[in-house]
Amino acid sequence: MKQKSKFQYAYKFNEARMLRQKLLFPIDKNGKIDYNYMENYIKKIEYEKLTKYIERKTTNAQQQFGKMAGSVLN
Repeated sequence: MKQKSKFQYAYKFNEARMLRQKLLFPIDKNGKIDYNYMENYIKKIEYEKLTKYIERKTTNAQQQFGKMAGSVLN
């Protein structure tokens, strides 16, 4: 079954299906779950999202300031 259709709203996720699920985790060179990798991966995603948000807000603020300054000068 495709991953997308597995988690659609109509798909009834019951105990039997839950027990058949396989969770894949990154592992380190010793075969242990690599929690540091997962933590750093999430930090990277958060940083990228926050950076995009700040850039968007900064651009919007600059545009608004430009409109206000233009109306004052005219």
